[in-house]
Amino acid sequence: MTFKIAFVSTMAGFPWGGSEELWSQTAIWLASQGHTISASVRDYPQPRPQLTQLQRLGVAVKVRRYIAPSLLRRVFQRLKLLQPIDMTHRLFQNWLLQIKPDLVCLSSGAITDIEFEYFASVCLEQSIPFVTVGQANAEIFWTDSETAQRSRKIFQSAMRCFFVSQGNQHLFEKQIATSLTNAEIVCNPFQVNYDAAPPWTEPTESSPWRLACVARLDPRAKGQDLLVDVLSQQKWRDRPLQISLFGSGPMATTLKQLVSQYQLESKIKFAGHVSNVEDIWQSHHALILPSRYEGLPLALVECMLCGRPAIVTDVAGNKEVLDDGETGFIAEAPTVKHLDEAIERAWEQRHNWQAMGQLAGERIRQKVPRNPAVDFGQRLLKIVLHTKNHK
Repeated sequence: MTFKIAFVSTMAGFPWGGSEELWSQTAIWLASQGHTISASVRDYPQPRPQLTQLQRLGVAVKVRRYIAPSLLRRVFQRLKLLQPIDMTHRLFQNWLLQIKPDLVCLSSGAITDIEFEYFASVCLEQSIPFVTVGQANAEIFWTDSETAQRSRKIFQSAMRCFFVSQGNQHLFEKQIATSLTNAEIVCNPFQVNYDAAPPWTEPTESSPWRLACVARLDPRAKGQDLLVDVLSQQKWRDRPLQISLFGSGPMATTLKQLVSQYQLESKIKFAGHVSNVEDIWQSHHALILPSRYEGLPLALVECMLCGRPAIVTDVAGNKEVLDDGETGFIAEAPTVKHLDEAIERAWEQRHNWQAMGQLAGERIRQKVPRNPAVDFGQRLLKIVLHTKNHK
C-alpha cells in the first residue's frame, strides 16, 4: 500500500539549515519506498543543490514565491472587507488541494511562525491530517494570548507534535499554557558515520588544545560573541588553547571584525564550511557551543558520535544527551561568567578529554537511532495507516 505525503517547510532567512535535514531525508526515503512525496519550500535567491537532489530522487518540489497583494487588495484588507490572505497562501492552498495528500508534515525552523499557522489552518479547514515538527525554541519566543490560543487549537488538532528535545516541548507547553498529549520526541539526521572513530591527536608544545565551534555564524542564536569575551581574559590568552569557528552565516563579517578588535586572531580561527564533519574531529579535541537557544544541536550529537566531549550551555536538549563532568561540561546559562566557569572546569580535566569522549560515544548511541530519517518515516507511515483505518 502506498500513500501521498506532503512536506512543508517554513524555514526562512537561510538557503538551507539543520532544520531541513529531517524532513528532506525522510522524504527521500519514503519516495524510495514507492510513496508519492511532495514538498513545498520557500523561495530563496541562492541556488540550493539539496532541492535538485530531492527532485532527482523522486520528490516533487514546489517553490513558494512571494507575490505581493495588489494595492486594491491591500486597501480592502485594511478596511477588513477581505481576509488577509495573500496570493502566496492562496497558491499554497491550491497546491495542497491538487495533490490531495494523505498526510502533511509541517516543519518549522522554530516551533511555529506565521506561515506555519496559516498552513496548519488550511489543513484543518480541508480536514487533511497533519503533523508538526518544531526544530528550535527559546525563552524569548513568547507570543500574545490570542496567538497562543490559535496555537493551542493547531497543536492539539495535529496527529502528532514532534519536538527534537524534551526541553523545547516543555517550554512550548508553557508558552501556550497547555499540555500536549500528542507530543513525541524525534531525532535529526546527522552528518557523520554512526560508527565514526576519528583518531585522537595528542596536543604538543607546538600544537595547542583545540576546541571546535560548529555552528552557523549567527551569535543571536549560537553565541559566538561570548567566546570572544571569555578568551579576551589574560588567563586564556596565556594558555595553549585555540578555538576554530566552523560554518558560515549572516554575521561572519561582524564576528571577524570583533575578533580583530579584541586582537584574538591567534586564539579564534575562522575555519569556514567543512563538508566532511568527521575531518573536524581528527584535529580538534572537544566541541564548544555557547548557544543562546537550540533544539538539539546536530553538532553536539555528531561530536559525541565521533568520540569527543563537549562544552555547551544549558539550553533546550543539551542536558538530555550530555552528562556534566562525565561526557562534557555544561554552563548553567549562556553568559560570559557561566561559560568561563564551564571552560575552566573543562581545562582542569583536559587530560581526561579522550576518555570522556569515548564514554560520550557509547552514551549517545544509546539515545539516537542509527538512521533517524528511516525511523521518522516509519512513524509517519504508522500515522497514515491509523488515519486510514479510522475513517
